[in-house]
Amino acid sequence: MSLSPSRVFRSWITRWALIALALGLFLMLCRITAFFYYGGGVGGGFQYVRDNPGDLGRAFLMGLRFDLVALCYALVLPVLSYLLWLCFPSRFSARVLTWFERAYFVFIVSVVCAITLVDLGYYSYFQDHLNVLVFGFFEDDTMALIRTFRKNYPFFTILTASFIFVLALASGSVRIFRVRNYLDKGPLPQRHFSFKVLLAYVLIIPLIGVGARGSLGLFPLHEIDAAVSPDPFLNYLAYSGIHGLHRAVKVRQEHNAVWNTNGLYYGYGRWQDAAADLYDIPVEKLPNDPIQLLAQQTPKNEWAEKTRPHVVVIMMESWGGYWLTWQSPEFNVLGELEAQFKADNVLMNFVPSMTATIGSLSALMVSAPHRPEGNFLTESRYMQVPFRFAPAKHFKQAGYKTRFIYGGGIGWRTVDRFAKIQSFDTIEGDFAIESRYGKIEKHDWGIYDEDVFRYIEDTLKEATEPQFIFVMTTTNHPPYQVPKNYQALPLTIPPALASQLVSDAQLSAERFRVYQYSNRMLGQMIERVRNSPLGERTIIAATGDHGFLLKTFSEAELLQKWQTPLYLYVPKEGFRKIPSETFGSHTDIFPTLYDFALSEFKHYSWGTSLLNPQAAHYAFHYSRLGFNDAGAIIADRGGTQYLMWDPKYSSLKRTETPSDELKLLDQRYRAMMGLTDYFFEFELEASKAAD
Repeated sequence: MSLSPSRVFRSWITRWALIALALGLFLMLCRITAFFYYGGGVGGGFQYVRDNPGDLGRAFLMGLRFDLVALCYALVLPVLSYLLWLCFPSRFSARVLTWFERAYFVFIVSVVCAITLVDLGYYSYFQDHLNVLVFGFFEDDTMALIRTFRKNYPFFTILTASFIFVLALASGSVRIFRVRNYLDKGPLPQRHFSFKVLLAYVLIIPLIGVGARGSLGLFPLHEIDAAVSPDPFLNYLAYSGIHGLHRAVKVRQEHNAVWNTNGLYYGYGRWQDAAADLYDIPVEKLPNDPIQLLAQQTPKNEWAEKTRPHVVVIMMESWGGYWLTWQSPEFNVLGELEAQFKADNVLMNFVPSMTATIGSLSALMVSAPHRPEGNFLTESRYMQVPFRFAPAKHFKQAGYKTRFIYGGGIGWRTVDRFAKIQSFDTIEGDFAIESRYGKIEKHDWGIYDEDVFRYIEDTLKEATEPQFIFVMTTTNHPPYQVPKNYQALPLTIPPALASQLVSDAQLSAERFRVYQYSNRMLGQMIERVRNSPLGERTIIAATGDHGFLLKTFSEAELLQKWQTPLYLYVPKEGFRKIPSETFGSHTDIFPTLYDFALSEFKHYSWGTSLLNPQAAHYAFHYSRLGFNDAGAIIADRGGTQYLMWDPKYSSLKRTETPSDELKLLDQRYRAMMGLTDYFFEFELEASKAAD
């Protein structure tokens, strides 16, 4: 039996095809699983089939194309290795090649399966494929994340099932690439050239090349091609976790390599052009020192002069606003906080800086936007920069003691070092709280909210000078733990809400219970402060670092998807009403607090005081989203998607005829994010000069 090139080629190409087919079926099975599991079950799936058959078909077809790209890339090395064998054909080289391809495909199958399974679970928390936030698993408290996963999910069952599944596919690869008898028998080939093999390669190599491009057009397949529908969930189905991870790695590398990524992304090669678009100032009239663009001054405030109030800013973990709209006696997520909401300023048309705690926390700590393309400040080239617009710096200049309180270990994500650089006098965490109260009950991430709030109250009562306290809580976080003695209020999930949830009933119940707990502890603390001497000289602001995603939000629900409330308690004598429909985001919090607490005080701020009725108020989110009274924009490189309210503030729909307000919103968003790059670099250079 001759060891002919054509015979070996037929054997190998059959094996390549079998493995590619098995992986392709696996990837499509995962996509179908995601469709039914996250799309509302069988009933929700059939509703998509009924209501959006064209978009659904395009989503699966596009997903197949993305899968094909990955599979073709996986086949490049085996195909080239066969060409190498043709140069040195022998039984020995065939054996070596077979062993190599066996190991190669075991590795590829294992990696593809692992990435896809992780990506499938990733959606339940982030409603996205793998993105740059996935690196937080290694940069965050990794063991705490693993414990969280174990408590919220059948960890060992999932791990065992995944291991068995991957092992089965890998074992199949081993069996497919066994060294068969034909490699041990028969004479060596007398001729190396085979016209059939040459013809096959002439056909196969271009096919793999086209498959790896994913397109016959001018441009290769790109993530933008996954936008096959106005429905974000269908666009999710049209993409793949493998490509998502590839993009995450690429974006992270770009962030580390180029400091003005956002400026370049939005077409601003100079800071002057971005500043002119943001502030409506001709380039020739811009100040020499760009920091003057941020200069503001609070109006005279006799109550603030007389009282010198404490200012407490609380960033509540995962404080999503959408779920508060379902408040009822039977589904009581607010508890004691409901009365505080009715008495004080609450804004719901409000969004955080971004979707990760450390991103929102570090951005709010310096009261700056979080850029769409940019590392977290605590993990970037700016982590040692004392920003001149940092709120703690301003309050310190105003004679306040500045304190950062974290409901966990202060070394988390190097936040302690970053806070110290931003002019906080003290950084207090779990050790400080436990040293005051002794042994207290804790959860996996640190101190329960009730003890954090108790600590704030007790230290304020002892204060002899005005205090600025910035707080980050940790309780409302997976694995959804509450104190053992906690007695929950009724939490019967309304059927209309339950039908939309993508997590199982038990996990949803646990999620809402800890959400209720955090709301109640905040409400109880505010009530105690209100009814004590502190209530006459303390301002409390509360917002969220981000929300949480237990349902699939449509494009019409972009505000509901990302919104976090802004709550403001101000003593009666200093209270001023803010219209509840006002739009805002994290950069607007401190300009507003300066107006409430500091009289005729000069400061540098990116945002706008929400007390200013003449100002144009808008809400900017790092995901290229901007909102205002006219609607919303999604500011991508290739163009802008415009959406208008229908009805007002409740639902969005696309429009091809945007109003001037929406066009201006788009310009402002692009300019602000582009200018932020340059400002961060200015601050870096200023800090070097100061040294």
